[in-house]
Amino acid sequence: MAQLERIEQQELGTLLALDNLRDLAERYPAPESVLRRLEAAWVPYMASLYVAESGEGPDWRAACLTLLQLFLSLQAPDSDAAREARLQTIPRINAALRSGLLAQGAAPAQLKDFFGAITVTQESWRWPAATGQREAAVSTFTPRHISREQIESLARQMQDAPAHDPALQQAQQLLEGDWVDFHPPYEGLTTARVAWVGTQGYLLFCDSEGEQRFSLDCARLALEIRAGRAQIPEHSLTRKAMLRLKSKLENVPA
Repeated sequence: MAQLERIEQQELGTLLALDNLRDLAERYPAPESVLRRLEAAWVPYMASLYVAESGEGPDWRAACLTLLQLFLSLQAPDSDAAREARLQTIPRINAALRSGLLAQGAAPAQLKDFFGAITVTQESWRWPAATGQREAAVSTFTPRHISREQIESLARQMQDAPAHDPALQQAQQLLEGDWVDFHPPYEGLTTARVAWVGTQGYLLFCDSEGEQRFSLDCARLALEIRAGRAQIPEHSLTRKAMLRLKSKLENVPA
């Protein structure tokens, strides 16, 4: 019964995500190639969020907002002020998209293909003099047929996730001041320091100078750790052990 409910949620989440994608394409035309990449990569991510949150929860709504901002970034701005404002949003949009795709286990080649299609469209208004022939934007989008077997496969993958997850436990135990190594670099950083730990499992990372760079939730950081793309160095693990020992000693009656 639980498996059937998960499959139904996965199917509903997929249909809702596709409907959202189709609606945005009608309001903000985009190239067919970009829409197909979103269908293949971002829609499964949104469906997984729908299942995880048993509906349209905070992460689902954040993914919808990211998708809306992406579509806006593909449209040519109508003024210099709008152009500058839009340029400021692109790094944040790309960071959110990258985190979502990595949460789905996207490979580097898939990320390159995904962002390559998006960047080509954005560059058509960022540097119009340097652009050649571009793919025409379309305002209608018909999703490809998604079989029930594909839906069931995605649901099984989520159900097969281990309950005891050492990588997730490592991510959840991070404290402010801890370091995480990334290979390949994440948002340009090979080593990032935890600048802030949120109550809902979000981690804000900065560089060695204290400049804020990006945020990740524990689940996505755990994905990076499991894939071998992130590692908590020994000195951070030792620091946590020392802090735990210090806390125990302070609580021992004199």
